[in-house]
Formats: sequence, structure tokens, C-alpha cells
Amino acid sequence: MMIHRHTTRSLFRMICLLVCFMATSQLFGQGGFRMGGKAGAAFTHFVNEDWQNDNQVSFTPSIAGFGGVSFGYNATYYNMGFTLGFFFKQYTMQLQQSTPNPSWTRKLKAQYMEIPVLFRLRPAGDRNARSFTYGGGYFEVGLQPGFLLAATDTYTDTIPELNYNNADVKNAYENFNLGAVLGFGFHQVGTEHWAVTHGLRFSYAFLDAIREKKLIGPQANGSVNLFSAGYIFVISYKF
Repeated sequence: MMIHRHTTRSLFRMICLLVCFMATSQLFGQGGFRMGGKAGAAFTHFVNEDWQNDNQVSFTPSIAGFGGVSFGYNATYYNMGFTLGFFFKQYTMQLQQSTPNPSWTRKLKAQYMEIPVLFRLRPAGDRNARSFTYGGGYFEVGLQPGFLLAATDTYTDTIPELNYNNADVKNAYENFNLGAVLGFGFHQVGTEHWAVTHGLRFSYAFLDAIREKKLIGPQANGSVNLFSAGYIFVISYKF
């Protein structure tokens, strides 16, 4: 399968701009218990080896928004901390028959509640204030359980009688998934209690997301794994 070149170039430019924006930000630091609201946009994709090797089908990954809340504790005198979040995220992908002539298009959507449990590390710390975690760059890694909320399938064919829109295919999916999360970015603190955090976060689900693959076609014998790469923006309050 082939990802459209303009989609790849646009995604690469977007990530480069976000990295440059974060790299030029002013850094501050504080630690303690925090609660925050999070929002962002992510490039999402259904990964399947059979689809990738099918020369008659092309796919277009999509960008979707997500949002949620998080809770965390970061030690004042150590460059580490933990966060627990609750997010609502939609995974979307469009499949299209590419040869000999485009005849059908299928759009898959799956909404999940995801609960990332992350360990965060800030290698540099803040030597002057000795408050390491909230302030400066950070690196995060952890696990992310996901719970399926809804799944739909939209099919468009050259034969109008075969078309359908947003058909409920939740029964074709597994209700639970588990994946790994990796991210990096910067903590920015403007006042004693309020903070702004932003960064890039990547996730990959280990488990097969779709149980009855024949219901959403084309045929995929291997597992279908969920992948996302996105920008996350957080406003948090330290107690």
C-alpha cells in the first residue's frame, strides 16, 4: 500500500514547525501535585501488514483531535514524576481501491477512551531553583489501556445500491486494547500554580483492534494495530 506523498510531506512540515516552536520557548520549573486539561491533534492510522502489501489498495491516514484530563505528581528535588490521564481519541483511516480504476472507498472510525499511565523524566533539571520536573524539557514513557466507545464504517461504491454511511461496526472490534506511549516536550510555568506544557506524543497498540475483519474488509489476516503521533497541549494547576 502507498501513503500519498503530499500527506507525508504535510505531516513532516507540521512536526518540524512544532519542534521549532517548542525549542524556542522560555523554560521555568516547579514541582508538586497537578491536575490539568489536555487537548491536541494526532495523525492516526490502522496498521496492518496485509493492507500494506496489497498493491490494489491505497490508504490515507487522517488527523483527528483529542482531549481529556490528567493528574500527576512530580518531585521537587528529583527529576522525575508520574501522570495518569483520561483521553477521548478518534482513530480514522480511509481505504481506496487504487487499481485498475478506483471503484470503492471505505472510511473507518473508532473512538476510544484511553488512560495513559506515564513515567516522566527531566534530565536537565533546574539547578538554580532545585525544582526539576515542572520546568524545562521532559521525556515520558508508559503504558496506555484503551476502551472502545464506538466504531463506524462508511462505504462508497460506483454502484449506488452498495453505499452506506456510518454503519455501526462496534461488534467487529475488540472492546479493550493496550499499547505503549513515548513522548517529549517542554514544561512552561508562568505563575506559582499555573503551568503550560506542550510536546509530541506517540502511541502504538500491541493488541489486535479488530476481531471480525471480514465485516470491514478488505481482507486482513494479520492483526490491526492502532498508531498515533500527535501534538499535545496542557494547562495545569499545581496544588
